[in-house]
Amino acid sequence: MQGRLRGCRRVKGLLNLKECNQEEFISSWSNLYLDAFEENYVSRINKKQFSEEDIKELFVWKAQHKLFRTHTKFVDNVIAKLSIVNELKNSFDEARFEEEFGSEAAIWQIFLKHIIQPQQFPIFDQHTYRAFMFVEKGEILELPKNNKKKLNIYQEEYQPFFNQFNCSNKKKIDEALVAFGEFLKAYGELVVGKIARL
Repeated sequence: MQGRLRGCRRVKGLLNLKECNQEEFISSWSNLYLDAFEENYVSRINKKQFSEEDIKELFVWKAQHKLFRTHTKFVDNVIAKLSIVNELKNSFDEARFEEEFGSEAAIWQIFLKHIIQPQQFPIFDQHTYRAFMFVEKGEILELPKNNKKKLNIYQEEYQPFFNQFNCSNKKKIDEALVAFGEFLKAYGELVVGKIARL
């Protein structure tokens, strides 16, 4: 019984960042992150300059390996401005980014910022948002549909939350939050209710 209780406390702790240390949370959840096409991301993200193929493959990775017509239009726009993307990669300027890409969908803007400056701009999507909301509020919430709200949440709330993690490997933090958010989507209501009763 003692071993089972210890195991339950460990699971409960991994569901609540306030009950376990950051290192354990990141290590445990990032180990559950799986992506068969991860090499498409890893082999390109730290390049000093992107090629058209790099941009396409990074967005294919983000779109979970299939670009739809609306995605293709955005990617074509980014490729058409490849020299600007590479300039921003060398020296990021928020006003210039906003001028060139500010009318695009929020999640695509954020991912473009991420690939331009991966250490400065974490990945943000439905899964990382769900994980963030659960850690901060103990609730399973979905990302608002409104683009302006998404951008505000990212800049005002999510980036400060992400930056509180004391880990130099930003990708591991992303992986942990994505895996945790996916877990919450699949099993959250069921597991969270049971864990709360332990």
